[in-house]
Amino acid sequence: MEDILFMRPEKVRTLQEGLLRRMIDLCFRGHPFYRKRFEEIGLRESDIRTIDDLEKIPPTFKKDYISDPESFRLKIEDLPLPERLIWDVMFTAGTSTGQPVPFYTTAHDFYANLDLQRKCGSIRGFRNTDVMANLYPLTLHPHGAFTRAINSATVLGCPVVSALTGAPYPEFPVHNSIQQAVDLVVRTRATVIWAVPSFLSWFLTTATEKKADLSSVRLFALSGERVGKALRDDLRERASFLGAKNPTINVSLGMTEMQAGCVECEELSGFHNPDPGMFYLEILDQETYRRLPDGELGMLALTHLNRRGTVLLRYVLGDLTSLSHEKCPRCGRTCERVVSNPIRVGELTKIRGMLVNKGTLQELMISLKGIDAFQVVLTKVDPDDALSMDEVIIKVVSSVSQKEMLEEEIVGKVKEDTGVRPRVEFVGKDYFQEDQGMKMRGVVDIRKNEN
Repeated sequence: MEDILFMRPEKVRTLQEGLLRRMIDLCFRGHPFYRKRFEEIGLRESDIRTIDDLEKIPPTFKKDYISDPESFRLKIEDLPLPERLIWDVMFTAGTSTGQPVPFYTTAHDFYANLDLQRKCGSIRGFRNTDVMANLYPLTLHPHGAFTRAINSATVLGCPVVSALTGAPYPEFPVHNSIQQAVDLVVRTRATVIWAVPSFLSWFLTTATEKKADLSSVRLFALSGERVGKALRDDLRERASFLGAKNPTINVSLGMTEMQAGCVECEELSGFHNPDPGMFYLEILDQETYRRLPDGELGMLALTHLNRRGTVLLRYVLGDLTSLSHEKCPRCGRTCERVVSNPIRVGELTKIRGMLVNKGTLQELMISLKGIDAFQVVLTKVDPDDALSMDEVIIKVVSSVSQKEMLEEEIVGKVKEDTGVRPRVEFVGKDYFQEDQGMKMRGVVDIRKNEN
């Protein structure tokens, strides 16, 4: 069977439009949110026959989904059992409410997810001879990153070990320390390590302290945080010091709503849509919501083409980026790619009257060498006074001996980038407890008023 990732674009479009018509039919039959929306705007099923017709549907935003996640489940009693049977429930994290939001997967969807992981693995260069080490934490609510590593190994037919770091659950002590995670990777001779970048940095610091042998590691599969070239080079250098031979740093633009991610075929190649038969991606203008052409910066939106549990149409994921539909010059795949580093929508905040992008500030900190872990805290000189002057405190874990020079570099770079002079505090690595969840919070705003 022809691989959809290498199909001619016009053939892919024909396939997508057939799937879209089926998806729209199902939404008209039994999707509470979209049935209501279609009725409100006077949209008929016959109005959506092509990919271009999608623009007749207003975008769906996270606030819509978060406010009533149950209304985004297909509810059609006469579907075949595999299309109705709930296989698992994952949860989104990091919402404004602070509460995880359920994302439902049917048996139909789970089989699709396994096939999706096979495609992702092919793009990323995984092998069936690999030994996968899953360093994503075991959390109280099921999250996709932890299970994707397991599912990927399952469909590839290769071994996987999970470190089980994360927040301890006292009644059932199954969690491990980061030291035990290092021992696990060494003992199993893992070749691929799955992790959040900030946790991997911490892992490599611990591995260095233990003088661990990481010579078996050939690839790091990362997601959950931005990874620029400076961070890639730093991680590779530190892993090479422990014996890894020029390991690949492969980054995924992971999304709960995809139960996968857009992935790189090579470093900095752009993030490939892993299955155009499952997802249609488009870039929307922030004000008019019209679809933008390749290369223009706008909001990344996702449409499910073949799901039966939670279903989303023109769902705005919260990233500003751009797409390319040109054949990838690295691997020859024809699927679209996210080609500009995504910027999170809503990360702008004022600090002492200066407009600052928190994501850019975090990326700046990650790019500085000599920092093992950090947290940028936006607070007040007097935390109890909402009218008090803003203060930026940067808590840093570092093993370098010349901390004064590092502090000077941090202060200079942050002041240059934001116009605000931060206060740097060096802390022990125990400050960053292993129970912080999926990813360390790079920038935390604890001010009592939102500027």
